[in-house]
Amino acid sequence: KSLTFQGSGLNGLGDTYLAVFEYNSRNISIGLGPDGKVSGFMYGPILRQTPEQLKSSFKAIDRNGDGQLDHSEYGSMLDRIGFLQMFDSLFRQVDDNGDGLITAAEYEANPQQ
Repeated sequence: KSLTFQGSGLNGLGDTYLAVFEYNSRNISIGLGPDGKVSGFMYGPILRQTPEQLKSSFKAIDRNGDGQLDHSEYGSMLDRIGFLQMFDSLFRQVDDNGDGLITAAEYEANPQQ
């Protein structure tokens, strides 16, 4: 969604940017070699989601639009991002009332970073 300059790297050989994606944000560093060409590219850790990003990601995961995430919807999302093996642990962490569904309020109160 946006890329905002944050500052120059060591010895002026590269720059750091804040990259804002639809569902998260992270710092990105682009290193330059002495010849001025890109010599490295590094992603920083994912930053805490904004309220808008949390709402947007919940809406994207809630495929049937019923305002709740069931096991299938949450599992599909984890599978897409490569964390399906963590399904049980993550689902239990977010499903505060243990009813087997994740509401938007539970999702936003327990963001998975």
